[in-house]
Amino acid sequence: MAAGDEWQVFHYEWAMVRNLVRRTKERWDSLNLWCRHAIVESLVLQTRILADIFLPTPKSKPDDIKITDLIPGFSSPHTASLAAAYGDSKTVGCPCWQFNKLLAHATRHRGNSHQYGPALAEMWPHIERIIEDIKRTNPPVALD
Repeated sequence: MAAGDEWQVFHYEWAMVRNLVRRTKERWDSLNLWCRHAIVESLVLQTRILADIFLPTPKSKPDDIKITDLIPGFSSPHTASLAAAYGDSKTVGCPCWQFNKLLAHATRHRGNSHQYGPALAEMWPHIERIIEDIKRTNPPVALD
């Protein structure tokens, strides 16, 4: 993947989620605890990255990839519902706060385990709807 190819970065993040879920669903019970944790943490990180692409904020850096970089003028009616579900880093307990404080950064809020399933379940219906909206724009990479 060449630097500066924003679509390839986006496709990688989306493909990571799709393939992790597809490849582990039927084998989940046979995986040891550490593998399960690594898979869930990877899903959290990929979800966080996709949220950053879909929901740029004033804190976004100039070199951060935003959905409007990929599809100028893109908007989805599901962006607002994703933003509401994700929350922000100051709202204790929301998915954004959990992902940042309990996984992405070594903070005093962390322990040695956390159940990310509810936060992921809260966000993914909105992300999937946005992905469907993106597919309708005929993107230059396959998103299936």
